[in-house]
Amino acid sequence: MMSPDQTKPSTLASYQDLFLRLLDSVLILDREEFTIIECNDATERLFETTTDTLTGKKLAEFIISEMQEEFLKKLRVGRRRYYPMEFETRLTPTAGKTLAIRMSFCSLKLSDNSEVLQVIARDITKEKEALEKIDSYMKELEVLNKKLEQLSITDELTRLHNVRHFKSRLKEEHDRAVRYKGQYSVILFDVDNFKHYNDTHGHPAGDQILRLMGQILSENTRSTDIAARYGGEEFVILCPEANWEGALIKAERFRKIIESFPFPHRDQQPLGKVSVSIGVASYPEDAHEFQAVVEAADQGLYHSKESGRNRTTPFQQIKDLPKKTKENK
Repeated sequence: MMSPDQTKPSTLASYQDLFLRLLDSVLILDREEFTIIECNDATERLFETTTDTLTGKKLAEFIISEMQEEFLKKLRVGRRRYYPMEFETRLTPTAGKTLAIRMSFCSLKLSDNSEVLQVIARDITKEKEALEKIDSYMKELEVLNKKLEQLSITDELTRLHNVRHFKSRLKEEHDRAVRYKGQYSVILFDVDNFKHYNDTHGHPAGDQILRLMGQILSENTRSTDIAARYGGEEFVILCPEANWEGALIKAERFRKIIESFPFPHRDQQPLGKVSVSIGVASYPEDAHEFQAVVEAADQGLYHSKESGRNRTTPFQQIKDLPKKTKENK
């Protein structure tokens, strides 16, 4: 412990010592014209010139022209305050070169009670470039994630939604309809005699039929409808806010478009055309659970097959008939 007569060593370095030692560029400006009065050695590296050359010049001269007015405005505000203000600007130390700079400044009272403006400048060009790259990578990642998300809900062959996405949206639509006492319909259809087409012309030709079916559905459904490949040669459409009568009209329109479409080898099919058999069911008229709505549409589809194919059967027309199982769709 020090005795009272011992001199306590100073724990604070003088401002001049700190001024010279700082790794960041420090400039002292007059408060009127913002002329550089003094600057430390680190300033030479930032401005790529000597401190003697910088002294006497206005700091605004080194700011890019389109930012000078805003820069001077901030300096005028800063000279009225004794706590640091911080902002970013663009510096042009030499012709053809621009640096991103973070500056902080505040008024500083000298020992003779005169006041100056102290400016601390740091080159953040590499930091900004890194952040821009990260931002660019994040945007690219966002695009890729959206593509992956789209691929995860898309049937690769037909480019329609896949069955997993359909079931997810059906559950959402059902919950919404229950909550708000709404309605929706499901149209389920199957390509007639598809096995015959595959056996006669080969699986690649059959795949082409399915792709064309996907194209027809994509081009003829509302943006609010969800068209999906249900499996194999089966397709399904979820029609929000549609009752069975409205869905029946839509289903018939699809059936007619498909039977008149110029599919390859259509005349070699048993019906002389490529056609579909369709079933239609609705909530709440036909069922009160979403799985049951699909089953009701499937019953309508089965009835269309049994009745000669290339037709549409709403469950409302067969709901009182004995339930049958699918065998020869």
